[in-house]
Amino acid sequence: MKRTTTLFAPLPFFFIFLFAFGCSRQPEVQPPVAVANAFASRFSEAGKVQWDSTGNEYRAAFNEAGHPVTAFFTPDGSWIKTETEMISSELPSVVVQTIVGAFPGNTVMKTARVDSAGNVTYYRLDIRRKNNASVVRLSTGGVILTTP
Repeated sequence: MKRTTTLFAPLPFFFIFLFAFGCSRQPEVQPPVAVANAFASRFSEAGKVQWDSTGNEYRAAFNEAGHPVTAFFTPDGSWIKTETEMISSELPSVVVQTIVGAFPGNTVMKTARVDSAGNVTYYRLDIRRKNNASVVRLSTGGVILTTP
């Protein structure tokens, strides 16, 4: 009998652990109908979509042509922007030349093409030099729009 008691003694702790971590998962965000419809209209070919919300915007994350994509919408379904991650070698040469010339010694950590409302397209680059990380935005023509 003592052996049985010792064997089952850890079970309550196991169930507490399982309950605590099983319930701590964030529930999946369900966008409003207007947002879901706007997304479906703009990205009809999107496969699996993961939704997230910050309260004043909804974000849909999915893959398109092998690239991670995030689309941003207002709660009423208005499209804000779409960020498509890309590798540095996919950047236009004029953008690469600007980065190399303006930020020598920096490492490009992440790149994305951003298409935003108003038909504005730019490139967002996360760059790092030693322990300092910065975000730089460049036009499609290689003009620096924002600097660290």
